[in-house]
Amino acid sequence: YIATAAIGSLVFGAILTLNEKVLKRWLASASTNQIGILLLGLSCTTWHGLKNTYFYLFIYVLTMLLFFCTILASNYKNIELKELSLLSNFSKKNAVFSILLTISILNLGGIPPSLGFVQ
Repeated sequence: YIATAAIGSLVFGAILTLNEKVLKRWLASASTNQIGILLLGLSCTTWHGLKNTYFYLFIYVLTMLLFFCTILASNYKNIELKELSLLSNFSKKNAVFSILLTISILNLGGIPPSLGFVQ
């Protein structure tokens, strides 16, 4: 049952993420995908599956912390990031925040060589 819920969460999250324009809603639908990945790890019911699930959860929490801290810090500097389309000029306004946001998004997507890929 857990594997079925995990696959459903992955499919549902992917469909929601494709058409989203608002940053907070995009992040919420992307989190649905991450929960599906965690449920897949739990469905293994082996020691390695549980160990890797906890490691992925730890990396996910750190990545989300970096993501939210970057968004909050950019709002503090009067750079509004409410929609995904506003990210296109974000690197021109603040390069450091742009690099941190890129690292967190690549890690959430599991792009190599990020820790999201290692899992």
